[in-house]
Amino acid sequence: MTDTIHQVSFVDVNESYPLGSSIQCRYIIKEPITLSNKDWIGIYRVGWRSYDNYETYTWAHLPVRGSDGVGVMDHDGIVTFPADSLPKDSKDFYQFCYVSSANEICGVSTPFQFGTSVDELVEVQDPDDPTTLVIKTRSHILEEQVTALKKERIELQKETHLLHLELDAERKSKGQLMTQLQELSEQQDQLEQERNSNRILNEQIKELQDTLQAERKSNEQLHQQIRGMRDELMTERKALQDSPRQQLEDSGINNISLRISNTDEGDDKEAAAAALSVSASAEDDNEARQLSFTERITGSVLNQLKKASDWFSEDFETDPTQGTESQRSVATNKEEQSLRLCPVCDVDFFDISEQDIATHVDGHNGPVCPICYMQFDKGYEESKVAAHVNSHLE
Repeated sequence: MTDTIHQVSFVDVNESYPLGSSIQCRYIIKEPITLSNKDWIGIYRVGWRSYDNYETYTWAHLPVRGSDGVGVMDHDGIVTFPADSLPKDSKDFYQFCYVSSANEICGVSTPFQFGTSVDELVEVQDPDDPTTLVIKTRSHILEEQVTALKKERIELQKETHLLHLELDAERKSKGQLMTQLQELSEQQDQLEQERNSNRILNEQIKELQDTLQAERKSNEQLHQQIRGMRDELMTERKALQDSPRQQLEDSGINNISLRISNTDEGDDKEAAAAALSVSASAEDDNEARQLSFTERITGSVLNQLKKASDWFSEDFETDPTQGTESQRSVATNKEEQSLRLCPVCDVDFFDISEQDIATHVDGHNGPVCPICYMQFDKGYEESKVAAHVNSHLE
């Protein structure tokens, strides 16, 4: 009995129970034992010596356990002793004893008596059987209420803990939302700044496009002026070509030159001298006109090329929206083509210095045939020029 007596513990045992009333016995299975529906609980008079010295008994109920397999209630088992089976002696002390199916004593209660004052007892419904009334002492009822309140307090504490966890989660979620809101606000401010920057950039692009359009119109006017000046220069050149020939025809240079070629060296020297004088005067006048022509061509070409160079440089340095480099090159080649050619020989002046342009144009200022006004380059052999002139006099 010594090894098993502490396996079952009796709880809520009153010091005394009223005579003539049913009483409840509550117990807890404290240690693992093999339960059986043949286990029983008996009421023994204090001083008993054997399991069969009981006053009365009832079969034990198997305890109610939770889903985890262990007892979760304050009372693992409850049995009720009917009033007519209880002892009638109010002087002796008694005990509850849990007896296994093998007749082993597994637990004993504290001693109690029968015969408590009626004023201290209260009839209440059996929680397991509402149709049955049981007698309990006021102190026992208060203890049950305290126990219930403690259980309720524990449940409330659990609920409060869960609410705190939920509150912490909500605060954390709120903090994350606030961070996201701050990030979205910063992104909105950045987008607004980019929108303002794009608006300013679009205004600048529009101004550049308007400036480019105006420059193109100005460039077109410049092209028209250059074409007009080129036509004027060609007209003057033609006039210069026709003027010496007309002078020679008016002065009879053809007859004089013919006489010079057919006359002996001593004959008609005065006529020959007159013819040479007229020819020299025509050549001097032609040379003066040709010098003026060269200076005008050189100055005009250099001036127009400078304007064109400034325009093209400003156009493609200040307008970053005009396509790729190859597209700009195609667009400007046609514009530059009419500005960089020599008006005399159509040589390309692109990437040539002003000094080289002046030297090139001056290179055309060579001897001029007084008959057909064919102009030779400077440095052309004099013998070939004379042969050309004599070809007109043969």
